[in-house]
Amino acid sequence: MNFSLVRKVKEFEKALKRKDCEAVLEHLDDYLEEIEKEDELRELLKKLEDLALECEGELAYELAHEIAHIYAHLDEIEKGIEVYKKIAEKHKGDEEKYSEALYYLADAYEHFGMPDKAIDVYEKLLELERKRGDKKEEALTLAHMAVNCEELGDLDKAIELMEKARTLFEELGDEKTT
Repeated sequence: MNFSLVRKVKEFEKALKRKDCEAVLEHLDDYLEEIEKEDELRELLKKLEDLALECEGELAYELAHEIAHIYAHLDEIEKGIEVYKKIAEKHKGDEEKYSEALYYLADAYEHFGMPDKAIDVYEKLLELERKRGDKKEEALTLAHMAVNCEELGDLDKAIELMEKARTLFEELGDEKTT
């Protein structure tokens, strides 16, 4: 291991110890290159999962994304998705943060090829957006649902949802759709 890599590994370990989410993300790839045994990787994943629940905002989701990719390489993607679920559960009492967490959970299902589960989560998110009267977010969620319906081969439903989204965007005067 060269000196530069040794320094990066030490930086990662220090960042993990002080729970510095940004620095952990910055040095994660270098650290992963040095792991040789699966049990070491699984031990690291547990630490990263705990840290992801302590991180705030985008950093939590960036770390969850990295964790999910590592689990995907281990053919255990559901364990990776579980991190997103835990973050959502953590924010259940705060409607705005909970909505954000649901979006990232649905996006993760979408990213990892599970459009049916993405739609289920988007439906929960849609309910919250309608309750809040947030038409723009409702339109965006409908569009995401349409893409996933198309992915499942349900073109009629995809078109129906996209039409609803377009109508909402037009009502809002959003030039991006017209």
